[in-house]
Amino acid sequence: ARRDARRLVRLRRLRTPQTLPIHGKVFVIDDHIAYLMGSVFVQEYFDGRAHRIDEPRRGRVRWRGSVRAPVHDVSVRLEGPVVADLDAAIRLHWEHARPSPGSGPSADRLPPFRPSSPNGRPGGATLQVTRTLHGARRYAGLPVGETGILESYLRALANARRFVYLENQYLTSPDVVDALVRAVTDNPELQLIALINTRPDVPYYTRWQRTALERLFSGLRKHDALARAGFFTLWSHEEGHGRTRILRTHVHSKLAIIDDDWLTIGSANLDSLSLSHSQHELHRPPLIALARLAGGSSRDADPWQARSTEITVTFAGPEAATDIARVRRDLWAEHLGLAAPDDPALTTLTTPTTGGWLDLWRERAQLKLAGLRADPPAVQAPRVLPYPQRNGRLPDRTHRSADYLRALGVDPDLLQVHSGVRSFS
Repeated sequence: ARRDARRLVRLRRLRTPQTLPIHGKVFVIDDHIAYLMGSVFVQEYFDGRAHRIDEPRRGRVRWRGSVRAPVHDVSVRLEGPVVADLDAAIRLHWEHARPSPGSGPSADRLPPFRPSSPNGRPGGATLQVTRTLHGARRYAGLPVGETGILESYLRALANARRFVYLENQYLTSPDVVDALVRAVTDNPELQLIALINTRPDVPYYTRWQRTALERLFSGLRKHDALARAGFFTLWSHEEGHGRTRILRTHVHSKLAIIDDDWLTIGSANLDSLSLSHSQHELHRPPLIALARLAGGSSRDADPWQARSTEITVTFAGPEAATDIARVRRDLWAEHLGLAAPDDPALTTLTTPTTGGWLDLWRERAQLKLAGLRADPPAVQAPRVLPYPQRNGRLPDRTHRSADYLRALGVDPDLLQVHSGVRSFS
């Protein structure tokens, strides 16, 4: 920016503690197109639908603070009136940030938003932008911040009728866990399908996610509803030299689909930090207290108002059902190893396969598991494995790949179990 004599680049630095990040990723181009991203702009997040273990385009892998695994993610490109709401989120943070050193009072002020004239047919779907924002009077006009994303999830779960599909990096939020228990136990027809990670990549999240899952399993088991919930993980399994190779695939997406008429995509994880409050701030272990001090100060550290910035967009209503179902089929075809999104197993919208969509997931996961249990193990098309749980309890050390496989009855010694991806020049 210092070399930019024409000031075509405008830069402000927004200082936030490491534990309370600006986690939303939004790009607005020409006041006309917006991208709501899942991944950060780091080369090692490069991936494709194959989620290969060796992918030279990931480049040099930073072993410190890296997921060290193939990454599955989802982003969305948007046009229309919704772009103005995403632009407003950017401006909110821009105005809160300090002007760049040496700039005049208006030198780095953003030009006014000028939406382009409508082009093409108007969309039939209802779109809503929801946000999570830090409270404690950080942002002008929002003294307690916002928790709109959590409110949106809670409303959608309360109205779910047939199925809930979650695809998320974490599941540690007690609010979401309790809402899921209520939704499934109150409706004997409702099924829950969740795709999450074996190993969260944030300190304390491994323990918190285990606690959350066991709380969920216990709540469902108490009401004899555990059979209507399925939790799965994603894996890259390939032919190798001698033994086949396997590595967990890191789920980084933040997506949910309910009944094919509600879809949300954005940056919000299903952890408290992204939705309601900071668990780290609430418990404040010594390590996090040091991180807060390193991030600037302990100012505005009320844990119930300490939140990361998150932005999601939700598509809802019967007019959007066809498009939402297409997204679901596209994702499920990849995860379940089916030939195409129009595979007959995925195309029925109102009457799923016998036993519901959950039976389809379990059937494909068992096919994957049978291949891994074989001697020698065989590569099967599905990418999902069931989350091992016994009577609502998780076996120990299932955040480690070898122990996870062992808990499923797989002999890891018959496989090349990789701990991370390779780094490339």
